[in-house]
Amino acid sequence: MKKQFALSAALLAITASPLVASAQDSASPAQEAEEGSDTLFGDFGGARKRLAENGVTIESILTYDSISNVHGGLKRQTAALGNYDLTASFDLEKLGGPAGGTVFLYALGNTGEAPQDNVGDTQASDNIQTDESFKLYEAWYEQSFADDRWSVLAGLHDFNSEFQTLEFAGNLINSSFGISVDVSQVGPSIFATTSLATRVRYRAESGMYAQGALYDGVPGDPNNPRGTHIDLRTDDGLFYALEAGFVGPEGPSYSKAALGGWWHTAEFEDFQGNVRDENGGAYFIAEKRLTAEEDENQGLGAFLQVGFASPSRNQIGSYFGGGLQYVGPIPSRDEDAVSFGVAHARNSGDFVDTSEEFSRAETAIELNYKASIVPWFALTGDIQYIVDPGTVDGVENATVLGIRAEVAM
Repeated sequence: MKKQFALSAALLAITASPLVASAQDSASPAQEAEEGSDTLFGDFGGARKRLAENGVTIESILTYDSISNVHGGLKRQTAALGNYDLTASFDLEKLGGPAGGTVFLYALGNTGEAPQDNVGDTQASDNIQTDESFKLYEAWYEQSFADDRWSVLAGLHDFNSEFQTLEFAGNLINSSFGISVDVSQVGPSIFATTSLATRVRYRAESGMYAQGALYDGVPGDPNNPRGTHIDLRTDDGLFYALEAGFVGPEGPSYSKAALGGWWHTAEFEDFQGNVRDENGGAYFIAEKRLTAEEDENQGLGAFLQVGFASPSRNQIGSYFGGGLQYVGPIPSRDEDAVSFGVAHARNSGDFVDTSEEFSRAETAIELNYKASIVPWFALTGDIQYIVDPGTVDGVENATVLGIRAEVAM
């Protein structure tokens, strides 16, 4: 725990230090926070606003989770873990560069234990679980043109930042509601290690879009999860991604639907011990706002996930997920949200045939409530019930209780 507190203090110092010098004659961060700032450290006398006006947007969020397996699973124990996000976006046109150009930098810090070691689940019950590290997570340049209908991006890039994304699943903590396990099981460029990529996207005025990307097939250095590593090897192969769909305008009638596919050519050993260099799958996602209150950001939304992976090469052959989110469930709590989701991961028939100790599927059922305490601080209470953790026969269904604290700094 000493490591966690030391890292948190260091990260707070990193976030604050670039801006403190600009705020010598301004109100203190505590005063600005009391006045309703969206961040703990406030605007530092207008420093952040001036940076934004000149094309530089800096954001940082510290997340701390306590996840307890209170029944079933592998062992009854509590895991504590933390995640720090520090991002900087540069609008090059405002900075005197080319119109439509954007540079994005993302530093990521993680510390703590792994709840998965206690629960034994295949679909990790906490989406910030990873190895301890502090790294440059994303670093890319994007150029838009043709009235922003077309864009090209190159650099270190998170596949899940633009592919298989759903707004109404965003508050759920189980990792499958971010990127489904049928895709994550092959180790693409996602949290918490990314690879070099090129992405091309087209967006029509009607809301139709299509995007394709090409990633190095093995992100980072598999033998060293700490820090940032760009290691391009001939046996890495490539990870191809395509997604096409429709995104409606924000508001009471918001909706999204998309069909995607991926192909992976990196060498890997499948569950039968065979060396392969080809793998693939497809997915469908959809979401829709079902009801809206007077404030169009409040109301009920629903989402759906369906995914398939090659059954002869992957343990998880299919995935089905879905859920609901209601923002503003209590009249006096307009920013709060209650979320519910079910994530069902099914072992492929080929995998089940290799051993009698595995059941066919794991199902995670999650319910949580996110309370906005002040604009820069939120607490989420979470409960998950995991049916057949790890799909291993003899492991009792697990009940997982969690609390998440988020501080925007």
